[in-house]
Amino acid sequence: MTETFLTVAQQVGILFILIAAGFFLAHKKVIDDRVRRGLTALLVNLTTPCIIISEMQTERTYERMIGLALTAGVFAAFLLFGILLSKLLTVRVKSKPERASTRMCMTYTNCGFMGFPLLASLSSLVGSDALFFGTVIIGVNNLFMFTHGVYTLGGSKSVKDTLKMIISPAVIGVFIGAALFFAQITLPEVVSKPISYIGSMNTPLAMLTLGAIIYSSDIKTALRDKRIYFPTVVRNLLSPAVFLAVIAIFGIKNTAVLTCFVTATCPVGGMCAILSEQYNGDAPLASRIFSLSTLSSMITIPILISTVLQFVG
Repeated sequence: MTETFLTVAQQVGILFILIAAGFFLAHKKVIDDRVRRGLTALLVNLTTPCIIISEMQTERTYERMIGLALTAGVFAAFLLFGILLSKLLTVRVKSKPERASTRMCMTYTNCGFMGFPLLASLSSLVGSDALFFGTVIIGVNNLFMFTHGVYTLGGSKSVKDTLKMIISPAVIGVFIGAALFFAQITLPEVVSKPISYIGSMNTPLAMLTLGAIIYSSDIKTALRDKRIYFPTVVRNLLSPAVFLAVIAIFGIKNTAVLTCFVTATCPVGGMCAILSEQYNGDAPLASRIFSLSTLSSMITIPILISTVLQFVG
């Protein structure tokens, strides 16, 4: 147990050193608001789609096809559980904007910015296809977040506008990668190499950006807001702990399921704050929960993942 925990903690520690670097650069104004928005756009529109396409350039096997379907089903079930749990735990919150944003933060993980780098660093422990299976999680998460999430916040959009939000560059990357995977089309090296190089930037860019976002949220002010602690405990510990219990009880050792679990241990998704801003939720609250959740995940992620690896050992 100790050896596994230290291995996972080391990998998570590497990611948080990069986050600290982003925090420091933001403090020194190297990453200001304009640069941070540019980095976010770069991640969303280029590096994430590229890493998805690159990871799906692999041999089509029966096991991988089943794994993709299993990943989609398991992660959808996890989100449905989160939706139900968040409703049960927030019935006494009187403010509608606060209640909506809190429910969002309890349900949705940072499966893009944090999930992909985490899966990349832990693939030797979880399984070599972890990043490959992780691609479908992006699609499932977007589908839920831009339908249920927007509805929870009270947003009203036309079907056309909703589809535009769901079909993000990352999801387009999933479609392209899936088409190449199922057709077994291998991109020529002159194309695949640049895509791979760009995709390899995802981890450092995502971590630096997260650090800058945390700095901009004014963590000292955030910690004085008592409302942020309970949602953080639910997102970082309670929901993944239930998932862990299911894995332990049934002795599941499948890489697809473990991929979903690793993503489930991730902190609150940054889109919770962005959507709260767009649809009249409590955006400051969502930003504060995001910051505390991200910082505390440095402790919760190694504990949860090392524990589940002991059960599937």
